Amino acid sequence: MKEVCLFCFSNRKKGLVMCNLCRRWAHPQCIGRISEPRNIQEWAKSNVIYTCILCQKSIRY
Repeated sequence: MKEVCLFCFSNRKKGLVMCNLCRRWAHPQCIGRISEPRNIQEWAKSNVIYTCILCQKSIRY
């Protein structure tokens, strides 16, 4: 997928986080405004797993 933020649709590549399921991209700042408040240092860690809001809604338990 293109490196475009799922929330703000900006194509700035710096600092984007990829959803582990659908491979969509989002800025940590945009994610924090919507659902998951984390600071920038936490998102920079390589072991951080992000699942976008679209995938979260489609997962059935």
